[in-house]
Amino acid sequence: MTFRDLFLAKARKPEAEGLAVAASTEPPPVVGVFITPESLATFPGASLAVTVVWVLMKKLIPKIGASPWIPVVASLVIGLVIFLTTISDDRVAPRTRSKWIIAVAVALFNSLYLAASALGLLQT
Repeated sequence: MTFRDLFLAKARKPEAEGLAVAASTEPPPVVGVFITPESLATFPGASLAVTVVWVLMKKLIPKIGASPWIPVVASLVIGLVIFLTTISDDRVAPRTRSKWIIAVAVALFNSLYLAASALGLLQT
């Protein structure tokens, strides 16, 4: 398992009940977890990372750490790292211009979602 594998989800083929299925020689397709619409709802690890960075900045450099821009910048940096790690795998990198636009837009939205979460803007 490599670092990149932490950000990839392997798709599973549905199996018919009660039928024998031959083993496939093809590996299952993989999907980048940060650039898919399914990733919009779950980011516990990334949320924790943003929160930890912000709390550390508040403690180590109180003047700067008090700024709400710290979690925004941290979210964008963490989102960029996850995005670049994901697309560095040729199996999941977008192939067309429209898919690149969608992938970048979803990754940006996810990064902003992380910032909003860390800032407590998503509480009701």
